Amino acid sequence: MNSLKIISLSCILFFFVTLMTDLALAQQTKADTTIKHLMNQNFEAWSTNKPELIDEIFAEDGIYEDVAADYEAEGKDQIKNLIKSTLAAIPNFKVKLIQWFSSDNKLACQWIMTGTQTGDFPELKASGKSFSVSGASVAVIKDGKFVRWSDYYDMYTFLKQLGAIPDQDSNDEN
Repeated sequence: MNSLKIISLSCILFFFVTLMTDLALAQQTKADTTIKHLMNQNFEAWSTNKPELIDEIFAEDGIYEDVAADYEAEGKDQIKNLIKSTLAAIPNFKVKLIQWFSSDNKLACQWIMTGTQTGDFPELKASGKSFSVSGASVAVIKDGKFVRWSDYYDMYTFLKQLGAIPDQDSNDEN
């Protein structure tokens, strides 16, 4: 093989590898854009009292899991009802995104949830107290929708801020 053919084949190979890399990056960018949109819609559903957004972003049999509360909502209706009951107890509930990343069909993000509990939860009477708790979520996406979203946060800190768990210092004085 002469050197001209080797150079030509090398150029073709280089062009092919570059094209494939560009296509892969374009697909990943499109996937990231879709995942970011889904994530933002989920936070908007919770933060602006728009539970109907769940219809657009969750699969029919999608699961929302609150690991700290040991609770799972299965299907869009249960997820929307969870949002409604949360916002009935905490009307100013907000979730602020801190950072996120995705890979293939998976998402991980860090956030801070805030609000004031002015209404009752089934096992927790309204406290009138505010909270600010950091957490993280892991989600799985299939066919452009969430099939599972799992939230992780410190329930102890959440309950302590709401006054459901007394301060250790106040118990030591008695």
